[in-house]
Amino acid sequence: MSERKKKGMPLINSFSIITGAGDFYSSGTEFTIQNNESDPLDTVKDFIQAFIDYPKLLIAVVNGPAIGIAATTAALCDIVYCSDKAYFHTPFINLGLCAEGTSSFTYPAILGRSKASETILLGRKIPAKEAREFGLVSEVIPHRQLEGFIKNLYQYGQLPVNAVRLNKKLLMRNVRGALTESNNREIEDLRLCFQSEEFSKSMMTFLNKRKSKL
Repeated sequence: MSERKKKGMPLINSFSIITGAGDFYSSGTEFTIQNNESDPLDTVKDFIQAFIDYPKLLIAVVNGPAIGIAATTAALCDIVYCSDKAYFHTPFINLGLCAEGTSSFTYPAILGRSKASETILLGRKIPAKEAREFGLVSEVIPHRQLEGFIKNLYQYGQLPVNAVRLNKKLLMRNVRGALTESNNREIEDLRLCFQSEEFSKSMMTFLNKRKSKL
């Protein structure tokens, strides 16, 4: 994932666009711990909190598959558009992990409990069409039109900055605390998951499968 910045585009003060490079929006995050490195989960928690606290309008344009933390943080963006080639996948259960990116709060709130449970507890992918039907995205864009669609978004770049920020603050007023609480709780549960035998076995299976495909 990357914040969209293009030479020749007008200066954007009221919002930011996040999209991916290449065929994927993002294929998720891999954690490696060095001997002298601080707990990477603290970095993950801060990364997610940055989405929660981001003051400007945040637009995600999901250009391809969004996996793991990319799928969950998309739900923290104010507006989400996606390519018809996109899908959202949270394979935590297959790795012996719990939900992250505040998805234990956002997914039931957006998708409803049954669909959220299917997604998180069964690891089922959400295709672009379903994501639109369940309200995870606002609009599905034909992939060949995506570049032009992103350029057209810049027409909103001169919206009144203070008005945008104030209205976003009002929209977030009743959920910001719950999102922060979910983030903190999920990170603590992830710490426990990473220490479990179940996670170790799941990771070995995952890595062996990946090696066999090389």
